[in-house]
Amino acid sequence: EEKRLNVINTPTWYVYFILYKTNLSKTLTALLYQADVFNDDIYFCGGTILAKNEILTVGHCCDDARSMEVVVGGFNIKQSESTQQTVYSKLIELLPNFNPFILTNDVCVVTLSSNIKLNGNTTKAVRLYQGNNSLEGEEAIVAGWGVRSDSTSSISPVLLHASDNVISNSECKRYFLIVRDSTICLNGRNRRSACYGDVDEHLQLTAKKLA
Repeated sequence: EEKRLNVINTPTWYVYFILYKTNLSKTLTALLYQADVFNDDIYFCGGTILAKNEILTVGHCCDDARSMEVVVGGFNIKQSESTQQTVYSKLIELLPNFNPFILTNDVCVVTLSSNIKLNGNTTKAVRLYQGNNSLEGEEAIVAGWGVRSDSTSSISPVLLHASDNVISNSECKRYFLIVRDSTICLNGRNRRSACYGDVDEHLQLTAKKLA
């Protein structure tokens, strides 16, 4: 059985997704780890299930937040589904030295007021990647509810996903000005790209390739 790992390098991490999202015809394995995070009923962000009572998301989603609503186990965020679980924040913790202007240390952990039921079918906690491998050439998957293109402002009601290969940071610098050691870039074949609303989703790799 393949296991999935989420690539998150702290304290500073950026993932520039240069890939194209395709519509899902059925629930993707990535959905198990996905979370919808609503900041004070104003902002929508993505997130990742760290544990039965913890959600990982980006710092700029938590900045100045007083409360958060978290939905897990959902595919269509515009509908009420039997697999969905809704929980609320108990504690919102930004990574120290978070800078909202340049998004340094852009990491937030939301502790929940009640536990998520991790059944392995619709919800599951991630295993975070702890290695030092550059991951160049590895296939990665990203999924999220971001907009479909720059020409629209509405997020997708259903989960979208795409896969592509990791490229070196030296190659990535040809396209982006800010590329840190913790940056992970995908190759962007055929003009594939994520879009607004996807920056707080996780990047997923197959564990057996990293053994």
